[in-house]
This record gives sequence, C-alpha cells and structure tokens, in this order.
Amino acid sequence: MRDGTAERLCRALANLVSALCRDDVQAIENASLQLQRLLELEGGQLRQSLDSETLREVKNLMEAAQCLVWVRLLSVAESGTVATNALVREKV
Repeated sequence: MRDGTAERLCRALANLVSALCRDDVQAIENASLQLQRLLELEGGQLRQSLDSETLREVKNLMEAAQCLVWVRLLSVAESGTVATNALVREKV
C-alpha cells in the first residue's frame, strides 16, 4: 500500500483518529469531510491499486471509523456544554 492515494488515505484516517481523541467536534467534522472527499475523488484509484483483501480491510476500517465518529459525537453531546450539545445536535 505504498501508492500516493493509499498514503493519503492513511493520513486522513490518522487525522480522524486524532480528532476523535480530542473531543473537538469541529475537528471531527473537518477530518470526516477530508476523508469523504478523498474517497470521492480517489476511490477509483484505490480500487485499481489495491488487491481485494486490502480493499476489504479498507472497507472495514472505513465502517469502523464511521461508527467511531457517531459514538464520539454522541458522547460529546452527553457530556458537553450547552454550546457543544447544540453544535453536535446540528451535526447529528
């Protein structure tokens, strides 16, 4: 997985994990959008450059990332301030 697109995917996933660890709703949204744009623009390149097993692993990672985003946003909403709750509700 040393292709440029795959490396950008790894960086985007790392940015998302970092944002999730900080409980920063805006950072989570930005990282999620960055990852989504990358997949929209370069998903075809990924499908061509990765073998089927790696593609399956990437799909599983993406599904896990999506679940983590929802869990973290809901967790932030439950424990956050009124302003944070409003922002999370707007996103969720």
